[in-house]
Amino acid sequence: MKKSIFNFEIGVIDAEGTILDNQKIYRCLLPIMFSIGFKGGNFCIPTASMVIPDWARCLQKVPGANKAALRIEQNILNTLNALEGKHPKTFKGARQVLYRLHRAGIKLYVSTGNHGLRITNQLQKEGLVNLFSLIVGSDKISKKNHVPFFADSLGLSVPDFAQKAFLFSDGPVDMILANTYGLHGIGITNTLSSKSLIKAGAKEVVSSWKELLS
Repeated sequence: MKKSIFNFEIGVIDAEGTILDNQKIYRCLLPIMFSIGFKGGNFCIPTASMVIPDWARCLQKVPGANKAALRIEQNILNTLNALEGKHPKTFKGARQVLYRLHRAGIKLYVSTGNHGLRITNQLQKEGLVNLFSLIVGSDKISKKNHVPFFADSLGLSVPDFAQKAFLFSDGPVDMILANTYGLHGIGITNTLSSKSLIKAGAKEVVSSWKELLS
């Protein structure tokens, strides 16, 4: 069900592939990973931002498995960041919408599967960093714990936070997390198809930032 983002008090927004046009190698691989790992429609809560296939569900019960998976993810991210090199630009319309949300008094948070400081610096170069109350990376806090962390920063329970918030992202992981915590998940088709994002739990899907204003 489509809802105006201006009806919310809080916005949790992904960085890579949503605000910033980066992580292009990973984003090219993600649709393939998604189709292979989730044919049955079942999902696991991941440690950072990468999808975990159904067959790996049992690994989450192994002592130390989540920490090991997070280290592997961070090594992959480091490699992708090194390959990417140049400073990414924002997607068309992102700046306009973010400023309108900020002027409307909506508290904005960035939840990234990448290094928080790296994304902070990139948003700083784009003149956007001051729009956000917090920018949190999975190098410090596992992505599945970002929503509870943001809620705690406002002195809210997770259910109370979720009632006030939308989560906007190009990736299935964030749609899974939005569903898990009860946020209104909005997907954008910068990386995956509308069908895939809905399968992951998106309540609505747009193809551009501009559509958020309609």
